[in-house]
Amino acid sequence: MCKGFGKSNFYALFQPTTYNNFSFHSTFCRMAFDDDSKTPPNDSLIGNLKGYLDTRIDLVRLEAQEKAKTAFVATAHGVTMGFIGLFFFIFLNVFIGLLLNEALDSSYWGFGILAGFYLILLIIFVVGVDKKLFQGLADKTLDNTIYKSDKRI
Repeated sequence: MCKGFGKSNFYALFQPTTYNNFSFHSTFCRMAFDDDSKTPPNDSLIGNLKGYLDTRIDLVRLEAQEKAKTAFVATAHGVTMGFIGLFFFIFLNVFIGLLLNEALDSSYWGFGILAGFYLILLIIFVVGVDKKLFQGLADKTLDNTIYKSDKRI
């Protein structure tokens, strides 16, 4: 029996009849209710899966691009601040050296004292300070920074 038609007078008009091994009833039902534009469920599922994967790949690319942009901006900012800080440090040391020269009434002892101070500081760091101190400081500073910046969590 053809779906969609109950026992009505309209259905009675299309009772199965055979004309040259051709069933009018089955052909009418197939023409009336089979939609050839629909894709089989497997094709639409595969199409949806492909669409999902394409969207997911695009999302991962955009997230990677955003993280790369953030890293670039942070690096550029850090390099610029470091460069400005280095110039400040150099000019501060020149100022201190000249100030010590003026106080000691000498033209070189102020810079010699500064050089000796930085030499002592270098020796302390090379001999006395262990790398574990810096590792611990880095661990505390950078702990979970990746997860804190992740917006999905």
